[in-house]
Amino acid sequence: MLRALAVMAVMLPSASFAQETPPQLDPAALPPATPPPAAVPPRHAPGQHGPEKKGAPTAPDALASPRPLPWTFALGYIQGWDDNPLFAPDDPLPAEAGAAAGGGWNGRVASALTHRHHSDHTDIVLDGRAEAWVLRDPTRQERLTYALSGTGGFELTPRLHATVDESWQTAYTDQAPGLALQGIVLQTVLAHTNLATGSLAYKTSERTVLGADLLDERVSLSEDALVGYSRTRGTLSAMHRVAPRDALSLSAALEDRRSLGRTAHGILAGPGWEHGFGARVLARASAGVQVFDALATGERHVEPYALGSLGGRFRRTLLTLTASHELAPGYEDGRDRMADLLVVAATRDIGRRFGVFVSGSGIRRRDLDPAGLHSQMLYASSGVSCHLARRLDARLVHTFERSREQLADVEPAVVRRRQRVDFSIGYRTDW
Repeated sequence: MLRALAVMAVMLPSASFAQETPPQLDPAALPPATPPPAAVPPRHAPGQHGPEKKGAPTAPDALASPRPLPWTFALGYIQGWDDNPLFAPDDPLPAEAGAAAGGGWNGRVASALTHRHHSDHTDIVLDGRAEAWVLRDPTRQERLTYALSGTGGFELTPRLHATVDESWQTAYTDQAPGLALQGIVLQTVLAHTNLATGSLAYKTSERTVLGADLLDERVSLSEDALVGYSRTRGTLSAMHRVAPRDALSLSAALEDRRSLGRTAHGILAGPGWEHGFGARVLARASAGVQVFDALATGERHVEPYALGSLGGRFRRTLLTLTASHELAPGYEDGRDRMADLLVVAATRDIGRRFGVFVSGSGIRRRDLDPAGLHSQMLYASSGVSCHLARRLDARLVHTFERSREQLADVEPAVVRRRQRVDFSIGYRTDW
């Protein structure tokens, strides 16, 4: 699952991949820990209109930064060593023809081209990237992986704002950010992901925002032993800022999940809370109840869900803590599972040229059937980055992961371990 965290080691060191990678997964490129609600861009956030009230406290906000230039091109090379490229069990079955045996080196050339368009009422970002495997082990059957994405924000009226986002990617499971935070433990195969989202935010007053969101996610995998999964979710929400640093919200969602030709429906609803501790620390939490039909059996289940995050942005340090308890897909067999997740990440600048980052995560999954599959996974990553020149950056990252999977009535458990070291150097130019 959280092998997708390793994406921070393989990103172009000088390119921003915030659109693909959840911020808590990339401590080397964490955004400010106090962004406004996702459905409302900073210039439309509640309480931000009208004449400025000097001396009045305001909600935490991102530090001002200059608008980037319209075009960005990045080119980099990543050289890595992996002691278990397939992420295979400790005692694997005899290797098939062409399978990797033991550790090995791999290398690839990565490139990215980004275009930004900004006007008084529109913000659009288009992004394309590709990776060519020039040195690969036999587990990497494809020499080229690539991704396309686009994001648009539109001010339809002074009170109504719309956003759309589309991301399409083909990548190996250990490099696919779209699989992050889904509680999966997959061997290294090719994954195709397509994620589309759209949202509307209507500001009824300076303190209240009504929202509607639609999400469609589709994942397919190259191996017959693994199964694809897709879901569609529609959400209605309302947020009211009760104080400059406090907000309450309420949301409800309908969801369809599909796998192996089966379809299941669900509904979830609950309240949310946001609080700013000073100007640099922000906490968010939401919880509720989800009622859904199991994909495998069609049985009705009632489970709680909870999401929480705590982020802090200081002069040279960024910290994030994320936790969740929610329904997760099972790409191994197409069954639903409940997943508990905890992620801690930090990054710190050392002078003007160097930075260090570290992250750790743990996840526990359980099948809805007590006799089904149970798994635990630990992940740790650390590294250092260096700004070599105006447009040249380098990064060295070490990652470790361990998973344990077990059926309730089967012994022994299947254990997988993996260590990886990646060195990357990248060049970026803007115009």
